[in-house]
Amino acid sequence: MHDLIARFIRFALFFGLTTVSATYLVAEEQTPAQKQTPLTHSEQWQNFKQAERITDLTRCTPADALSEGRHHDKWKVFEYETAEFSGKCISVGRESSAPDLTLKLGKQGWHAVYIGLSSITDLVRPAKNNVEAKFTSDPAYTRLSNRLNLGPQRRDMLEEVFLGAADLTDNDLQFSTVYQMPARIH
Repeated sequence: MHDLIARFIRFALFFGLTTVSATYLVAEEQTPAQKQTPLTHSEQWQNFKQAERITDLTRCTPADALSEGRHHDKWKVFEYETAEFSGKCISVGRESSAPDLTLKLGKQGWHAVYIGLSSITDLVRPAKNNVEAKFTSDPAYTRLSNRLNLGPQRRDMLEEVFLGAADLTDNDLQFSTVYQMPARIH
């Protein structure tokens, strides 16, 4: 009787191992969907290829709230360049008292809107990048944050953060600082 049970256990173990091995081999083979490069959030919209990227944030008003140098009560203008585009971004430090900004969009109809936020450092390590943004038709701001770490050689990483889909007819964007948080908007 013990011989019969021992043989059954050996068979069950052998069968279980071969079943697991076969499953493992099948799982190792990638499907065409797994071989594709994942899309960014913004690339998943139907009209992504017709999207307009605003890369010059010196279009924000009031213009006297922008500066080429670092000032406590102003947004600093930086030039930047990626592999795909270049432009002028705006930035504030941790203890800024810079005023709110408005970016005129001049668009009609419904659009998905993303705000470019880059990773930043506090001179030693990555720091949080937070900004509050809203459509002028919205009653309240939404806090947005870049969740990426610095890239190789401590390079900034740019993330397109989804603000929302809205009818942009007579609707613009507004940006506000977050208390005790730096921000860099692209």
